[in-house]
Amino acid sequence: KGNNRVRSLFYTLIETNVIIISLIIGAFAFIALGGFRYYLIQNITAKDQILHRNIEEDIEEMASAATDVLKYVDQATKDVPQEKVNELIRSINQVNPSFKNIEILDQSGDVIATLPEYSTDLGFTRSGEAFYKAIKSGMETYWGIPIVSSTTGDTTVTISIKASERIIVGYLDLHAIQQVIQKSNATGNVYLSVVLLDQFGRYISGPDMSLAEQRRVSEDFPAIRAQSADLSEESYYTPDRMQILYTDRVEGPDWYVALYDDYGETLNVYRPVYYLIGVALFTVALFAFLGSYSTSKKVENEIQQFIKYTVSLSSGQYDSPIPNNKFREFNYLASNMNQMAQSILERDRSLHTLAYYDSLTGLYSRTALNQDSLLFLKVDSEAVSLIYIDLDDFKSINDSFGHSFGDKVLSSIAERILSLCDNESTAFRFGGDEFVILVNDSIDGKRALDFAKSAIDSTRTNINVQNREVNISLSAGICTFTKETIFDFELMLQFADIALYNAKRKGKGVFCVYEPTMDVQQRRATDIKQSIRSAIAKGELYLCYQPQLHVHTSTDYRLRGFEALLRWNSSEFG
Repeated sequence: KGNNRVRSLFYTLIETNVIIISLIIGAFAFIALGGFRYYLIQNITAKDQILHRNIEEDIEEMASAATDVLKYVDQATKDVPQEKVNELIRSINQVNPSFKNIEILDQSGDVIATLPEYSTDLGFTRSGEAFYKAIKSGMETYWGIPIVSSTTGDTTVTISIKASERIIVGYLDLHAIQQVIQKSNATGNVYLSVVLLDQFGRYISGPDMSLAEQRRVSEDFPAIRAQSADLSEESYYTPDRMQILYTDRVEGPDWYVALYDDYGETLNVYRPVYYLIGVALFTVALFAFLGSYSTSKKVENEIQQFIKYTVSLSSGQYDSPIPNNKFREFNYLASNMNQMAQSILERDRSLHTLAYYDSLTGLYSRTALNQDSLLFLKVDSEAVSLIYIDLDDFKSINDSFGHSFGDKVLSSIAERILSLCDNESTAFRFGGDEFVILVNDSIDGKRALDFAKSAIDSTRTNINVQNREVNISLSAGICTFTKETIFDFELMLQFADIALYNAKRKGKGVFCVYEPTMDVQQRRATDIKQSIRSAIAKGELYLCYQPQLHVHTSTDYRLRGFEALLRWNSSEFG
């Protein structure tokens, strides 16, 4: 202790108040102790509020991250062959291991993909589960109640999201939630506990995980729910014990985080002091009080300084570490909170990379294009061009040489496209063998035309992959919007896709610039395809019978049969 320059807050408060209590007589001693008790509770309350906010934010971030994992599973497995989906799900879950299991269901509720170790569940139906019914009724995201998984045998909570043609279901690992809470509660306070309840009061996580396994309902749930509804009430004092209860509702999963602090046990350390009533001179008591006040002021200043930094940390400023304090308890807490902030920063960077960059080619991903397309455009450019590129007959390469070989071909094509980009153009992998180029262009779209020509010319040289020469061409569709036009990325993509379709019709290894007549032709073809589906119901189809004659001579022939011809008399197209 003598060699340690870092003073302990615990011993500092003990020494200061023992001096005050030993020197102040009678009622003055009790008043001082009462004030000190109030001061201590306020400090406990302040720390508990900070800790509760941090835990609540960590749970919300974990819930948001878990939902993002399921969305990423949906995006990542769309164009992947069925036999590789299970392993891909395993790889994604290993990056953020929040789930015991992840399943992909078709529209009828049958399991079509899962983690490899649970592949025996493939083909089983989940149509009777609550999450399936909720998603089918129109919910985008559904958080279930604690259940015992028939697959893993563990108590879990399901998260299910609605995808385009599928339903993605994740089975949360409750021990992972427990670890998030334990990591957040770095104070080491044995009288403090945190529980996580669902919307009906059932235990999801807490000091005693057997309560979650039994799906027990908390006895304090009425008070927890009432306090969460009353935003003016910051804490709730339980009547039977000297205990503070902090609670709030977690948005999204509709959970409740409750923090219990048994501050009565903490205050028991000071209880013997209440029986020390001494007699001392008024002047000595006055000097003792002034000394105590000065020491307490220093402690308060250190606490306020610590609170200042922890408030900025709780608001999301993770790049501002908490500095060292005079007290080792605060230093220990600050060290753990700084480590937690660093872990959150690293996780956010990793998630940003996964979301905004294509893992195969290193180009920007479709997510970056959809969400932040305007960030890649210059304000002073006259026009914006979008080039939609598609590899010709790429499926034959995958079918002939395998998807691993095809991925290497895609990487080589991406390198050639990227080599053509400059400060005025940005390349994205849109999906599969499709690429999108955004170009800050002139009104005549010349940069986009030059880029498309160069991209097509770059594929005239064979690609060498695994000592095999591959000849592949690409087609492109171009759409240009002027500066005066309201930028509509979805419309540009649609027009460029129409131009690409026309380029494919003209032949391989060419590009087309969008013209309004292309849209009219394609829309008419689409309208005809849609209208013919209702032709039977409208009675617009009829048969004509054309006779077939076996002719020997102009006068010698015989009827051999009829050819039945289906005709469509459309009320819209004639």
